[in-house]
Amino acid sequence: MRRLIPIILLLAFLAACRDAPGPEAIDTVPAVIQAEQVTITLAVESGSLNRYRPLLEAFEEENSHIRVRLVNTGEVAVPDESGIQALATSFDVFPYTPNRQGETQYLLDLRPLLDLDPQFDTADFLPGLLPPTTEPLWAIPIGAAYYLTFFDKSAFDEAGRPHPDPDWTADDFLDTALALTMREGDAVTRWGYVPGQMRYPPLLASQLAAPLTTADGGLRLADPDVATAMQWLGDLFTVHEVSPWLEEYKPVERRSSSGGQTASALINSGQAAMWHFTHLLFDAGDENVGVTAVPRTEHGLAAEPIIYGFGVSRGTAQPEAAWQLLLFLSRQPPQEAMFSVGLVPARRSVGAANNYWEQLPDSLAPALQYTAENSTPPRIALPAANLLQEAVAAHIDDGIPIAIALDQSEAIASTLPAETDVEIVAAPTAPTNNEEEHIQITFANPGIFLEAHRLLVDQFQRENPDIRIHIEETTFEESLLNRITGSDCFAVWSGLDALTVNDDELRSVLLPMGPLLDLDTTIRPEAFYPDTLSALIVDGELMGLPAGVHIPYIEYNRRLFQEAGIPEPSMDWTLADFLEIARQLTTGEGESKQYGFADPYGDRLLRRGIEVFDIRLLDDSNTIPHLNYEAATEAISWYADLVRRHEVQPFLTVNGTPGFAQFETLFREERIAMWPGGAANYLHFMGTPFPNLDVGVAPEPLGPTSNRGSLSIDAYYIHVDSPHPAACWEWINFLITKPAATYARPQMVRLLPSHTETAESEEYVALVGAELAAVGQAYINAPVADSFSPLPAWMGYGRTWLFHAYFDVASGESDVATALAEAEAQFSQYRQCIIERDGFDDSAAWSACAVEAER
Repeated sequence: MRRLIPIILLLAFLAACRDAPGPEAIDTVPAVIQAEQVTITLAVESGSLNRYRPLLEAFEEENSHIRVRLVNTGEVAVPDESGIQALATSFDVFPYTPNRQGETQYLLDLRPLLDLDPQFDTADFLPGLLPPTTEPLWAIPIGAAYYLTFFDKSAFDEAGRPHPDPDWTADDFLDTALALTMREGDAVTRWGYVPGQMRYPPLLASQLAAPLTTADGGLRLADPDVATAMQWLGDLFTVHEVSPWLEEYKPVERRSSSGGQTASALINSGQAAMWHFTHLLFDAGDENVGVTAVPRTEHGLAAEPIIYGFGVSRGTAQPEAAWQLLLFLSRQPPQEAMFSVGLVPARRSVGAANNYWEQLPDSLAPALQYTAENSTPPRIALPAANLLQEAVAAHIDDGIPIAIALDQSEAIASTLPAETDVEIVAAPTAPTNNEEEHIQITFANPGIFLEAHRLLVDQFQRENPDIRIHIEETTFEESLLNRITGSDCFAVWSGLDALTVNDDELRSVLLPMGPLLDLDTTIRPEAFYPDTLSALIVDGELMGLPAGVHIPYIEYNRRLFQEAGIPEPSMDWTLADFLEIARQLTTGEGESKQYGFADPYGDRLLRRGIEVFDIRLLDDSNTIPHLNYEAATEAISWYADLVRRHEVQPFLTVNGTPGFAQFETLFREERIAMWPGGAANYLHFMGTPFPNLDVGVAPEPLGPTSNRGSLSIDAYYIHVDSPHPAACWEWINFLITKPAATYARPQMVRLLPSHTETAESEEYVALVGAELAAVGQAYINAPVADSFSPLPAWMGYGRTWLFHAYFDVASGESDVATALAEAEAQFSQYRQCIIERDGFDDSAAWSACAVEAER
């Protein structure tokens, strides 16, 4: 380590001043694990680590001879390996979904362990979650997700049809889909059924007489029940025409580059009467959406579940200990809490003990419980899903009869290599003596640049062999203070979880970095863009190091500019230039209208652009400052006029909810000339193909006097209680000099590094592209509006009511004066509440007062 010793001396002094651990505690090593203990490794998704820790403490109390090392699944031992192989060669126990994942050659068959366990109660598990006793057991189920039929209540009510009961049949379903499909001429205005996906169709799984995979590992694609079920499914698209055949349903190699309409867009726009999602996506707040079971077939069963469980590496040295851990985990509520409605516990006893069914919304519980008790065992597993998707696409796209398409798929299946036994090196279970001499630091990361940082860990550890980095993904389920407790250092991304260093409680956990920066001769204050470093100085102390600046930019369709003969935006264009260009690119009327600009969020330009109008929102003429909403009249009018007066922008949001479905339609039809940078990113999250467009980028327009607004800065911090601050300093400074640390995949989040040499490096330009790099430089070097004054942290809610005022004006619900007066009244009530509670430094009081003001 280049400069660790002198920094340790300084940090020892700082720690003593703050009653932190003394010098002898800095960068110490945990005690060696006792030799007589059996140690196994449990890997879980990084976002679930905090939820598993207390469970493992309880497990170790019950099983004093077993110690469990909890790690995240990204910490594989061999980076060149992937999938189940990488997990099995790295960990003893890890997540495994038996009917969605393959590679069983790397797994331990748990059947012998089950057969030797007289207390294992198979009847306690819900139907279909455990395989028949004659088959291998590759995982112990923890929970399950079930496909349900979602439906548009208004579509049923308009047609005078009753809402379906859970025990309805496939014939009932088809009759309903036919009745609810609406047409105007040749155009379908509402589809009776829009599948959510076509790799594991619930309507197919429920009609199969048995699993597609046979006991010997083959696929029974030629059996009559498979052809019958596939024909019934295909007829929905071809014969009955109650379902649209979308690009996203096809195998990837068959999809067109344009992507076309998507299932989610049809559902969100009210063009679907019924669709299938798992129960995890149920939204109790959407009162117009009903839910029932997947229709039964002659077998009397609903669709197959998606099983969430844990498998064991074939190479484990401790199979009995792993089995005890699996049993323990199966007796706990599922910890994967990604959705508002959690997984159904695999064991009936767990669901009963935790009142799972009683806590569900009344509108969901009957359908979900019926499905769980009547679910078919898994029917469609890899590689059957790929082959069936190709077969149905060949039938619909190419007109090939189902029987022939299945024969073709069976021929392909016969050529696929069988899973053969492999020798797995025993998964590592405990640190070696050499590893115990390393410093271990925990770096809390909220996820935006998680993968980028993980990819850099190996390089850092090669350059700093005495330090080991554990990156822990934090979630937004707890407060920031709770999430960073126990970490040595952490990152905070502005816009998602802004850390206000003026907040006394938050500031108390930060180690000042000014002394470290003064001591470190390899990195100087002048190496950063000035505005980025100064933003983190509070009362003369530097509280963090800036990672980078979010680049606000505009994307545009080059083809539309070229066809209109309009020059592309310059790096110093202004709002006046933007409006003139938007006017020229707005053409047509009605459903064929092309817009100069569109924003699914509605207020992205306003959020930063309000500052560039040379207005002073902060009124600090009194001891306790106020907000001067009237000063925003010109700015609110200008942005709202893009919609209401100039009509160069469609108003897509409803009650502040982003208009993603409408934006996607306009975007794919190339009826938008410009849009906020990154606004189309959600296409990637939804897994839909990104249109093959020639997209240019430009900075967001400068204000009337050629100025920009304030910077949105992400930063790194060191926890004041960390025993390893020197190691954290090394890691943070490493990240600051790496362009990849501020880049999260194409079409995702990009930052301009705050470190000037890094931002101007050839590596950074090659990473983000010359255009975006130039945009970042133009933005960071533009002058800041003279009138801009940072708002005290407690006044942040005041900006929210300003944006609400814009929505009211842009939508035509209010005029500017009335909307701003209402915003000022809300803020005044909020301000008075803060005064009465003396809550200027209390973030909990901010939230409570905001709720009171909005009642």
